Amino acid sequence: MEELTIEQLIADTSFVNYCLGTDIEDIAYWTSWIDDHPQYDTLLEEAKKMVFLLKDVPSLLELEGERARIIAYIEAGESSSKRRIVYWKPLAAVAAAILILIGIAQFILPARFSAPLKKNVPIWVNQEVPPKKTMELRLEDGTKVTLSPSSKLSYPKTFSDTLRMVRLDGSGFFDVQRQPEKPFVIATSDAQIRVLGTSFSLEAFEGDGSMKLALFTGKVAFSTGQVYKEIESGTTLVFNKFDGSISLFDFDPTSPAHVGDLLFEHASFEEVRRKVSRFYGVTFVASSEIDMEFSGKFQNESLNNVLDDLTHTTGYHFAVKADTVFVTQK
Repeated sequence: MEELTIEQLIADTSFVNYCLGTDIEDIAYWTSWIDDHPQYDTLLEEAKKMVFLLKDVPSLLELEGERARIIAYIEAGESSSKRRIVYWKPLAAVAAAILILIGIAQFILPARFSAPLKKNVPIWVNQEVPPKKTMELRLEDGTKVTLSPSSKLSYPKTFSDTLRMVRLDGSGFFDVQRQPEKPFVIATSDAQIRVLGTSFSLEAFEGDGSMKLALFTGKVAFSTGQVYKEIESGTTLVFNKFDGSISLFDFDPTSPAHVGDLLFEHASFEEVRRKVSRFYGVTFVASSEIDMEFSGKFQNESLNNVLDDLTHTTGYHFAVKADTVFVTQK
């Protein structure tokens, strides 16, 4: 392989996507590539800094428009009195700076999208579970995954030689095949979970305010941009997305994991609405502001049974018609 340069990296679209976290395939590819090429660590860090520096550079069209606007102002000032020219002189400096930016952008930006370095890009599979259903999958390495209703999982048909990465938006149970030389990483919208061989349940819907990880066997590392935590079997980790805090709870790891269970622990109406909507594919209509707290666990229960329990244990009446749940005060 020829010597790698910063110019090549920032001109590679897939590397830019990796740095900005905008494409799961590119993240997986470059994570694996970096592990295989530690000699480029310093160069890659410098290239990352350059990518973040360039991401806010205005487009050529924006720069050209700004230049034309300022030149028009300058010309208008020159045709007026000397007193007005004094006020326009600083704009001449601004225009000069914009001309310099245009020159830089013309040199860098077109090159950013030249032929990529990336080779052997894996083919990714996207699975989405409809409401009221669960889905069982076996990945290429033998890992078993059971997904809950309304969950999405993306994974490559064939993993790389150094990394097994998938992306989850939802909830599921993972029984990961042990391969110490090839870690298994689950990427979510807010964190990464890195494992070698273990079984755990993970609830990580993108729109929720928290994530929940319950580890049944083995050991995993949970990380975000701000926090890092290793946990062992028999531990439940709850990550609060709003303040970045982590809470740990013990549980019996010999208890069975029921994928698709509905579990509420001192849940607000908003949490109940969100989970029931995802699970059963319904929408909620409330006649007024709902102030409630609800705890309960449902396994293979019908929607009517869940709503009956909510009605009996809260100060509100829950009734379903077609695909809409109506909530009224008793």
